[in-house]
Amino acid sequence: MKDERHHTARPSAAVLDGPQTPPRPPIGLPLLPDGRTALPKGNPCQGCDHCCHYIAIQIDTPRTKKNFEDIRWYVLHRGVSVWIDWDNNWMLQFETTCNWLKDGRCSHYSLRPDLCREYDPAECERYSPTAAEKVLFRNENDLDAYLAKREARLQKRRARANGRNKRAKAS
Repeated sequence: MKDERHHTARPSAAVLDGPQTPPRPPIGLPLLPDGRTALPKGNPCQGCDHCCHYIAIQIDTPRTKKNFEDIRWYVLHRGVSVWIDWDNNWMLQFETTCNWLKDGRCSHYSLRPDLCREYDPAECERYSPTAAEKVLFRNENDLDAYLAKREARLQKRRARANGRNKRAKAS
C-alpha cells in the first residue's frame, strides 16, 4: 500500500492537507536510550527541509465558545491547522514554504533569521519517536470530535462535583 502522507523530502508532494510529516530518519541511525534517533555526524539536517515549510505560532488556550469558534474558522482554511503540544501549548500552524528555500537548501544561509540559527536539530520531529502534537486539528471534524470528548469529560467532572456537594450537605 502506498504511503499517502506528505513528506517534505519528496518534492512531488504538492498537496498540503495538514501538518506535514517530517522525512523519515536516515536508515541505520542508532536509537538512544530515551527512544529518540541519534543525530548523525556532520549536518543532521542533510536531506531535510521540514522546518522550512511551515510557520507555527503559539495561541492562547481556548476557554470560551467564541475561542473555539475562532479555531473552527482557522481550520476551515486550506494549509492551516491547530495543534496542542505535549506541554499543552496551543499552536496555530500555516503551511507555507520559506521564500529562501531553493532545491531543498537555504539560499541565504549566512543571512538566515535568528529563529533558524537558534533551532536545535535534536528537537526536530525527524529524530523523535512520537508525534510533535498531542492533539491535531486539520479540519472542523477534528475539532468537533475533540469538543465532543471534552464535553463528555466536563459532564463527568460536574457529576462527580455534584455528588460530592450532595454528600457534604447531607452530613
